[in-house]
Amino acid sequence: MNTDLRRLAVLVLPLVILAAQAATAAPVLSAKSLACGGSGPQNGSIAVTERGGVLTLRFRAADLVPGQAASCGYTCGMVFTSGPEVSCGTVGANGRFSSKVELPVAVCFGFIPFFNTPSTGKCVPSTVP
Repeated sequence: MNTDLRRLAVLVLPLVILAAQAATAAPVLSAKSLACGGSGPQNGSIAVTERGGVLTLRFRAADLVPGQAASCGYTCGMVFTSGPEVSCGTVGANGRFSSKVELPVAVCFGFIPFFNTPSTGKCVPSTVP
């Protein structure tokens, strides 16, 4: 009976591991530097993960103009089509912004996530720190 239990464990364990991997979010993009329209580099980060056909976009930024409304979304850069854009909060009194939004996955070439405020324009991931 002990050997049957071991065989069962050997067969079931890989299935459990595969099921657990499918439930975790897959990273799509992570940037610790931002470029904002008209204002140059910006302190902040953008992280995007995907799970089950839903994109989770997380934005953080500092040194922004307090009290401004922000919108978040993504653009498909290769064909310059607008993706979804939703209201995602307000910059705090300390000039910091943090938001998490969930949007549907779309077929997109040149995926560019962003947040937008009136004073900074669109802030997108930057390759220059």
